[in-house]
Amino acid sequence: MIFTTSRLIIRNYRDTDRAILFGISANPLTRAYHTRVPDRVENDAFIDAQIATLNSVGCGYAVVERKEDGGCAWGCGDAAHGRRYAVS
Repeated sequence: MIFTTSRLIIRNYRDTDRAILFGISANPLTRAYHTRVPDRVENDAFIDAQIATLNSVGCGYAVVERKEDGGCAWGCGDAAHGRRYAVS
């Protein structure tokens, strides 16, 4: 876990998040401002990169989870300084 608020838990990704987050990222409505929808392999690679970055650099993208029901949103955060990811 990275930190909490009164309503949310901001945490690192878990393997159990992969299917849920793929469902979110594969939804055309949530990708309205992106050039394309990633496939499952690309989505998992993005998650793997975020886990590695958070573990090595200490910042990056993290999962936002509601305390109330454990539901998760895609995430929040910022790319580590000087790093760019090939995800469009």
